[in-house]
Amino acid sequence: MFLLSAFVLLGAHAVSASVTTHVNLAANRTFDYIVVGGGLTGITVAARLAENPSVSVLLIEAGADDRNDPRVYDIHKYGEAFNSDLDWSWTTDKGHMLGGKTLGGGSSINGATWTRGSVAQYDAWQSLLEPSEKHLGRNWTGLFSDMKKAEKFSAPTPDQRLKGADSVEGYHGKAGPVHVTFPDTMYGGNHQKFFQQTVTNITGLPLSADLNGGEPNCVSFVPNNLNREDSYHRSSSAAAYLTPVELHRANWTTLTTYQVTKLLFSSTHKPVTVSGVQFKKTDGCGETFTAHARKEVILAAGAIQTPALLQLSGIGDPTHLKSLNIALVVNLTTVGKNLQEQPMSVFGSNSSTPVSGSGPNDVIAYPNLNQLFGSEAANASKAIKNSISAWASSGAGSALNSVALETILKTQADYILNKNAPLVEIFYSTGYPTAIGLLMWTLLPFSRGVVKINAVGIYTP
Repeated sequence: MFLLSAFVLLGAHAVSASVTTHVNLAANRTFDYIVVGGGLTGITVAARLAENPSVSVLLIEAGADDRNDPRVYDIHKYGEAFNSDLDWSWTTDKGHMLGGKTLGGGSSINGATWTRGSVAQYDAWQSLLEPSEKHLGRNWTGLFSDMKKAEKFSAPTPDQRLKGADSVEGYHGKAGPVHVTFPDTMYGGNHQKFFQQTVTNITGLPLSADLNGGEPNCVSFVPNNLNREDSYHRSSSAAAYLTPVELHRANWTTLTTYQVTKLLFSSTHKPVTVSGVQFKKTDGCGETFTAHARKEVILAAGAIQTPALLQLSGIGDPTHLKSLNIALVVNLTTVGKNLQEQPMSVFGSNSSTPVSGSGPNDVIAYPNLNQLFGSEAANASKAIKNSISAWASSGAGSALNSVALETILKTQADYILNKNAPLVEIFYSTGYPTAIGLLMWTLLPFSRGVVKINAVGIYTP
């Protein structure tokens, strides 16, 4: 995209402030921090670092700045970005995976639904930490305030409340950068109410005013990452953390349409330190450039690209790297392992009456194992308990080892079997004028995968 602003600061940390495709603003320069990947986490981290005016930050994003593309800002066009220039559409041994290839990453093309997991799931993180890390507060109590800090919630309007929207004030933040509210085009027919009543009658799931308080085992109307103050446009990480400050943060440069191809090291002797990055045009054309970091290089390229970049740079499983003739820098066999995905199934049917609205979908049910399996729940629980060791053994190649994986799977089984964590997310879909359906995501799969590069080069599928 065009250069929004460019001016040079005097002093040792001179850097241009911009969202730019002009490589000379980054090439052969030194920054305090280099952030690789301008998606959900990358932009967030870069923005927080750049709050300190005495440090310089370079963010490198492979995609373009598409904030003004309707496929990004208009939630009603959800799905149009899939398998397009805004999507990585990674090749796997089973098909393709979606991923946001644009400033804001997945937060620019996903369904923009604003929900949180169960208390037990956040507390499980802390149970897996080392004793010396317990004080960090990586649990629900420690993280809930941080989640609200990121949020600027707009409560439902009277019209939205008539259509079913509700909220609990204490579950939301009021001054954060990420805008959250209910859509202006909420459905007004009886379909949503009938779905909620049907789910409650069959499973016993209660209707909740707001599922964002750590107890999502319910059925509820849900808000979205939308900015009521900006015509209900999507509040992606780019819109939330970059747009409001990009003309004022002279210490933050965002380079788009360039992809980091390799990490640079100050030394290959232990301890190894990453000192910079190589990068070139995302289409693979042209020359390779470098940029250096005084303090840190932060990888935020996502679950697929981050392990791929590490492996291409010589960090990973030595056996795999040797097979590709990549010189080993750090022996780290877990790179790319423990990959998890939540698969989706779709069930649809024609509707004899209009659904009265235009989206996005706004009612979700989150049943737990007992509610999902009913009279067969005891058998399902027994099958899970009896299978964990076998699953850990068969999936050991996708983890550090079978012992480590079994520890993780037992923790996961605990909050499924004993703490009512929802097993599936059931979206009631009314996204078509004369059709209704269910979009079902399996939330807590026990299966694991692995990310491995199959050739030397970031541009090879």
